[in-house]
Amino acid sequence: MTKGRTWIFLAGVVLGVAGGVAGRSLYGPAPNPQEAALLASLYVQTAAEYRACCLQTYAWASERLAEKLKGRAGRGTRPSGSRPAVVLDLDETVLDNSAFQTFLDRERLPYGDRYWEEWEENYPQEVRAIPGACEFIQEAQKKGVTAVYISNRLEKYKASTVRALEHLGIATEGIPNRLLLRADGAPSDKTGRRKHAEERYDVLLYVGDNLRDFSEEFVARPGEDEQGQKNAIEERNRKVDANRRRWGVDWFVLPNPVYGEWQNLLGKDPRGKLRPTTMRRR
Repeated sequence: MTKGRTWIFLAGVVLGVAGGVAGRSLYGPAPNPQEAALLASLYVQTAAEYRACCLQTYAWASERLAEKLKGRAGRGTRPSGSRPAVVLDLDETVLDNSAFQTFLDRERLPYGDRYWEEWEENYPQEVRAIPGACEFIQEAQKKGVTAVYISNRLEKYKASTVRALEHLGIATEGIPNRLLLRADGAPSDKTGRRKHAEERYDVLLYVGDNLRDFSEEFVARPGEDEQGQKNAIEERNRKVDANRRRWGVDWFVLPNPVYGEWQNLLGKDPRGKLRPTTMRRR
């Protein structure tokens, strides 16, 4: 092979390899950013155990609500005469949005606010009800208890959120006064809206899937390094333990393995947060 032909051959090899690599990156299947959430999404959509957890939570909330109403009747209403109420989050507490997660998985997309806003605005007919939620709300309303919703869905899509509730057969009379959404650009902190509900109603129970649905003390504040993230996880657990007298009494948590405040503490090495073991493969 002559020197000139040798260079032509080598150039062809280099271009061929480069073309093959480019072809795989441009035309081959891209990694699915939702792969890590696949089992969590399947758990929500297919596991009877998930359904049982939700039904169990709402059944116990109904029992506690009945007890609180009985006690309230025994001591008389609050001096202000305010009506009894329950406060519920919406997404993954009343509204099952797992079809949105299916969309992200099918399209191989990372979560993005623009995708969520499109879902929120244009697909209210595709939400489902969290098991037990509609029955709990209906039973509460029959007992004269107002259902108040505090959600970080956007105020500008309020009409669509109302349509989602109506789609599930949830009563929406007087909804403007009891659907407290997030203003565009406002923080996700619900403290002010909880205070507003408590000033207007005698709130007996809170129901949510994220601990910040109950108190801002549970906000996840990750440290800058791995140890800081682990410390933040431990601190959040300590705060849960410090409120042990409220869980199942007036705070009721539903399972959400797909997303939530807890994810903010996982950092770039989620596997490093797994508990260590001395066991090794033999």
